[in-house]
Amino acid sequence: MNRPAALEASLESAAATTEKVRSRFADYRELGKPGIAFMVAVSAAVGALAADGGRTPFIHVVSVSIATAMLAAGGAALNHWLERDIDKRMQRTAKRPLPSGRVSSGEGLFVGVTLCAAGATFLFLTAGLLAGSLGVLSAILYLAVYTPLKQVTVWNTFVGAFPGALPVLIGWTSVKSTIEPSGWLIFALLFVWQFPHFFAIAWMYRDDYTAGGMKMFPSTAMGERYTGAQTVAFCAILLAIGLAPPLVELGGPFYLIGAFACGVYFLTYAVAFFRNPTYRRAKLLMASSLIYLASMMGLLLVTTAVRA
Repeated sequence: MNRPAALEASLESAAATTEKVRSRFADYRELGKPGIAFMVAVSAAVGALAADGGRTPFIHVVSVSIATAMLAAGGAALNHWLERDIDKRMQRTAKRPLPSGRVSSGEGLFVGVTLCAAGATFLFLTAGLLAGSLGVLSAILYLAVYTPLKQVTVWNTFVGAFPGALPVLIGWTSVKSTIEPSGWLIFALLFVWQFPHFFAIAWMYRDDYTAGGMKMFPSTAMGERYTGAQTVAFCAILLAIGLAPPLVELGGPFYLIGAFACGVYFLTYAVAFFRNPTYRRAKLLMASSLIYLASMMGLLLVTTAVRA
């Protein structure tokens, strides 16, 4: 083999190896659900900043946020592992790393356990006993209660909303040992938000969830009919909760205007879905829920920064 040919073969081999590593990294990243981990990190940051009026040291906020996100990513990976056989039966999830076979069951378990252990350890070290305990409680509720309940009862969404809202209290208790009304209000905001968000997703993929044996409210006969009404009700409650923080000195006129606009924006999409429940409107509702949450978290971050 002459030198140019050998060099070409070597370059092709290196390219193939690089692509394999990149593909495996992408699969591991998908296991950790980075979008959810990011929102968890933001929620923890909001809680840590709100607890001390925006005066919490930046390095502490970042450390607690990263630790909470690591724990959430580990929980997500273990959720993938626990539901790998169910995911095979659903078109939406069949191409995920575990059901598709791109990542082995053992690898998925190792990634999940490692991230959970590292995240929990980091959280205890940086945030303290109370915040670390809430982080572990969140993971347990998500994996040992919410995940199996999805095959048992439509009330799983209610149960799952607790670990989904706990990150803000993890951030809060990393700064203070008691949770004040403003902390509970942010927790309530995250708790209630999850219902219209997950109802939109469950309505879009209700046939898939039925095929996977999951008991989601929109997948039931009654749910398919009344999901829109439930969504409007939760968005109306969310609007009211979003306007409450100024009552406990968390936010001023700027926050109030922004929160009202965000609440009305989200409620508008809920009403549109209620009036004509189609896949497209459910998808728009789901997208609007993400925009709403990001906007509200941004408003809370700005509010706490201004108070500092």
